[in-house]
Amino acid sequence: QMLTRSWAIVVCSAALIAASATDRSPSRGRRLAWLSPWFGSLIMGQQPSRVLRDNEMASTHRTLQAAQLHLPNRNQVVQLALVGDCMTGRLLDQVLPHPIPNEVEHGRSISALGDHLRAGLGVRGLSDTNKLERVWGTTLPLFKEADARLINLETSVTTSDTPWPSKVFHYRMHPQNIDLLKVIGCDYASSANNHILDYGYEGMEETMKALREAGIKFAGVGKDANEAFRPVEVPVKGHPISLLVFSFSDHGAGRADKEGLDTWAATEDRKGLNYLDVDDINERQITQLAHKMRDLKRELERERGSGHTVLSVLSIHWGPNYRWHPSHQQTMIAHKLIDEGGVDIVHGHSSHHIQGIELYKARPIIYGAGDFLDDYATDDEYRNDLGMMYFVHLHKDEPTKVSHLTLAPTFVDRMSVNRLLTSDSARRSDYDWLLAKFRELCSRHKTPVYEDPSKSEWHIPVNLEEAKTTTTATTTTTTSEL
Repeated sequence: QMLTRSWAIVVCSAALIAASATDRSPSRGRRLAWLSPWFGSLIMGQQPSRVLRDNEMASTHRTLQAAQLHLPNRNQVVQLALVGDCMTGRLLDQVLPHPIPNEVEHGRSISALGDHLRAGLGVRGLSDTNKLERVWGTTLPLFKEADARLINLETSVTTSDTPWPSKVFHYRMHPQNIDLLKVIGCDYASSANNHILDYGYEGMEETMKALREAGIKFAGVGKDANEAFRPVEVPVKGHPISLLVFSFSDHGAGRADKEGLDTWAATEDRKGLNYLDVDDINERQITQLAHKMRDLKRELERERGSGHTVLSVLSIHWGPNYRWHPSHQQTMIAHKLIDEGGVDIVHGHSSHHIQGIELYKARPIIYGAGDFLDDYATDDEYRNDLGMMYFVHLHKDEPTKVSHLTLAPTFVDRMSVNRLLTSDSARRSDYDWLLAKFRELCSRHKTPVYEDPSKSEWHIPVNLEEAKTTTTATTTTTTSEL
């Protein structure tokens, strides 16, 4: 094992040195950065926990006061699991049963690096099932416990060898590795993002085909603007509930010197994604969009009948990377689509790190769900290696109402995502940092976050007074309050 690790270190060092010597562009660091997570893992055995900065903790820490929350039992709620970006391509694809061969990025063979990665992680001898389950780590049981699972698929799923010419980063996963999503029971994979066309229209169409054949719902892309806008119905198995999911992508219009994601927008006669210019859309335009979404929700409600609940979910890839707080425009759009569009849950993603949660008229707005799974280098300020699973709990007897949210903190290391636990002393500082930062971000929206340290979970009750006083047929959770 030590010999294998040594060879991997030698190869990676050579790749870094060669690339560094030949790449003098301003983005050199970002181009090389994705090598560092697994490179460091091979050297150290695991990615070391960061030490909290005293000044950062001082600015985010709040005195915790003991409180009692009375939350419904699991059998009294319907549980929806939402996570942020799942980038299952590039090096992640290389540890799966069917890695794409001979891919080259910036002069480096990902296939060759994958050989050493598989050796260093010890996945060569694993069965296909174990290779897939290893990626999801200790989060897998949480996915299986949920009644519906929604993700943002931050990659194309294709064997196309023709990358989009003006992009720096191109992600793809082999279509035969779509079983990685089936392992967690994925019900919905958002496709409207800035990587769906990494390998052109052929790659987009192959992604759509792979998802359809796997029985995974998706929205936000299509052969024209109408199809790209069209939401998809996601039935919640075992319950008279449907999620009507709308998917949009922002990520900036182009400039004279730079192509923007608006060039990927589907039109009347061009395939592409469902593009929404968050920065430039005005209130009148967002009102028109809201009414269109509201009408589609009402149409499905009529089709399903009075005994069936339809919840509208906005899955949106928006905002700049590495910004802690949403813009005024993002908040305006979320509020308008709740007020006038009938949206019940906002599932935002793209920022590469967590952002805060707002409860607006009892509807949760997850502004940024963060990175859930990837092969990226870790940013020491934004900690994109730390994320969460977001569980939205609906009252089973009144599923139009959200009871509470439960957050399960996670970390990515060695091409695997696992839970952050209070019992893990090696990562306790990561857990504490993430909780403090999340509370700080949520406090901006006046959203209290309660901790259950015994379960390494955090709770956000929608009706705080009700959660503190209800005692009938409930479970008591000892918590700490912001």
